[in-house]
Amino acid sequence: MLATLHSLNFAAPERPNVQADDLMSEGGRKVMAFHFGRLLTKQAEVLASDNGEAVHQMRVATRRLRSTLRIFRPYYRQSVLRPFRRALRAVADALGNVRDLDVYREHLASYTKQQPAASRRELRLLSASLAVPHAALRQSLCDYLLSEAHTEFLSAFAAFVQTPLAGVRELEAELPVPQRVCEVVPRLIYEQYGIVRAYAPLLSTATPDQLHALRIEVKQLRYLIEAFGELLGTRAELPVEACKQLQDFLGELQDTEVAGQLTAHYLPNVQRGKRALQRYLSTRHAQGERLRTTLAEQWSAFSAPAVREALALAVAAL
Repeated sequence: MLATLHSLNFAAPERPNVQADDLMSEGGRKVMAFHFGRLLTKQAEVLASDNGEAVHQMRVATRRLRSTLRIFRPYYRQSVLRPFRRALRAVADALGNVRDLDVYREHLASYTKQQPAASRRELRLLSASLAVPHAALRQSLCDYLLSEAHTEFLSAFAAFVQTPLAGVRELEAELPVPQRVCEVVPRLIYEQYGIVRAYAPLLSTATPDQLHALRIEVKQLRYLIEAFGELLGTRAELPVEACKQLQDFLGELQDTEVAGQLTAHYLPNVQRGKRALQRYLSTRHAQGERLRTTLAEQWSAFSAPAVREALALAVAAL
């Protein structure tokens, strides 16, 4: 049965409303409840129609939930979180398979419109052949979202985020241990910022895998700052935007790599249209090379003094 906000008796909050004096476990519960509400809303849209944007937005909500679990992980018992992490990973994989092919098809369609008539005919045939695997992936996604395992996860997670102190890990120590948002979050933000900044010496020779890893870390930093955005105030907007710009740039760079992988997977034995497809891949490769030449500029914008100052002032609000 399709799990909805109503069937789960789940009241999705309009905003997280995290307070500086909240215990980290309870602040985490608020952030997770907010993104869980978004996930349920987008799931309903995914199942209602073949909406690529809904898939994208549900994937974002899933990523944010997984990121939140990582942020607050030390404050809950791992036996409680482990099933949630597995379930969210399964959802993320199913959504990612559809989304990656969506992006590939969209870019191929855009490229096709710019080509001569003969090439357009060949490329459209190739694009049409992707409809079958896309339909299969989407059906697999919908089957999973309607499965008993996923419904059980939604029910258990709804109860978890709505039950104060559920699954809380007991911290035993003779002296006080930082447990409140205002005590912990400044360290978390600067630790993650340091992880991102540590990539600086690698950038000139970074492999695609290293740049993809950097994107993940930048995204984690952005989600971390945004999780506490209500407390950090408007000064957090500049570092968040800097993260978003670098994240989007690295995502575009990654897409040029993924294009080749998806072509090899979904169009391995192309005969008719092979030359047109090779030209398309050459174009994507050249685009990737052009993007690489601007990496230093993108990094400078992210690590600019104004961004660092804004981050420091935002964190000081805690």
